[in-house]
Amino acid sequence: MNTEQKGQAAKNFLAHPIVQLTLDEIEEQLHELWASSNEATERDELWYTLKGLNRFKILLDSHVQNASFESQEKSDA
Repeated sequence: MNTEQKGQAAKNFLAHPIVQLTLDEIEEQLHELWASSNEATERDELWYTLKGLNRFKILLDSHVQNASFESQEKSDA
């Protein structure tokens, strides 16, 4: 899969309503659990899970951005 194909697949994935709903629900649930937890170890685990979810979103977005950049470079050439 080349950069443009990865970018398009990531864009399509992120644009799907059920994906957005699911990611938002996961993030909301993790925040609620983190805020209500009284145990430091559990809070740490939830915090790292939130960070992992954020990394997942960032990586998908970077595929979209890289594809856009590569596409623009090709059209400028």
